[in-house]
Amino acid sequence: MKGYIIKPKMKQDEIDYCNLTNKVDSMIADTNTKMTDLIDEYNTKYKDNDEVYKIETCDLDSLFDQLAEYIDDHQ
Repeated sequence: MKGYIIKPKMKQDEIDYCNLTNKVDSMIADTNTKMTDLIDEYNTKYKDNDEVYKIETCDLDSLFDQLAEYIDDHQ
């Protein structure tokens, strides 16, 4: 079999782990985007109202990064 690379077959638990992490990562990314959009809409709606505090989103990504690392950190 010249020119072919035989890849070792993944075990079922490895496949399931990959599927789990892919789904969780997608959910976290989607939720991060939706939450940021909601906060931005709120801030835009009240940008000219000095009585309403702006909600900062500068640290939001780092919080979602922590969630994304949860599975690896707790296995």
